[in-house]
Amino acid sequence: MADPITIGIGIALSAVSQKIQASAAKKREKASQARFDEAGRKDDERIKVEKRRQDVIASRQKRAAAADARRKLASSEQLAVTQGAGGAIGSTGSTLPGVGGNITSQLNANNQFTNQVTNLTGQVTQLQSETTRIANRPLPSGTSAFGSALGSAGGFVLKNSAAISKAFS
Repeated sequence: MADPITIGIGIALSAVSQKIQASAAKKREKASQARFDEAGRKDDERIKVEKRRQDVIASRQKRAAAADARRKLASSEQLAVTQGAGGAIGSTGSTLPGVGGNITSQLNANNQFTNQVTNLTGQVTQLQSETTRIANRPLPSGTSAFGSALGSAGGFVLKNSAAISKAFS
C-alpha cells in the first residue's frame, strides 16, 4: 500500500502544477489581449489614413474631370463659333446648350462613379481589417512548460507511490 505522505506529496505537486499553469495562462492571455488591442488601435489608425488617402485621390480625380469638362465645353463653343454651327446661345435651334448639358451630365456621372469606387474601397479596407482582427483574436491560453512538467511529476508520484515509499523506507 502507498504511503500517505507520498500520496500527499503527489497531490500537492499536482495542485501546485495546476496553480502555476492557471497563473501562467492568465498572464499569457492578458499579454495576448494587450497585443491584440494595440494591433486594433494601429489598424484603426491605418484605416483612417487609407480613407484620407482615398478621399484625396477622389478629390484630385474630380478636379481633373471638372477641368477636362470645362476644356471640352470651351472647345465645343469655340468650334461652334468658328464654324457657325448652332446659332447664338439661347436662340432657336442653338446646339450649344445641349452640348454643355451633355458635358455636365457626363461630369456628374463620372463624379458619381468616383464616389462609388471610393466608398467601395473604404468598405473593402474595413472588411479586410475586420477579417484580420477575427483571425488574430487571442485564443484561451494553453499550459506553461514548467506547470506541465510539474503536473507530470505529480502524476508520476501518484502512479508510483508504492515504489517511491519503499525506496525511502
